[in-house]
Amino acid sequence: MEQQFKIGDIVILKSDALKHFPIVMTVNEIEMGKVVCVWSSDGKGFSERTFSAEALELYNGE
Repeated sequence: MEQQFKIGDIVILKSDALKHFPIVMTVNEIEMGKVVCVWSSDGKGFSERTFSAEALELYNGE
């Protein structure tokens, strides 16, 4: 079953799940099965990118 996300969810890429420091992103928008995420890589600005829901998983903080 496909993961259901909502705006404000904290997510990471499934491919980053085993990395020591995954990029932690916030769901900003959801449109037609695509999830738009934002994150700050330098603490000064935000990056935005669209992912398929299958590529993401909720981040549990571990």
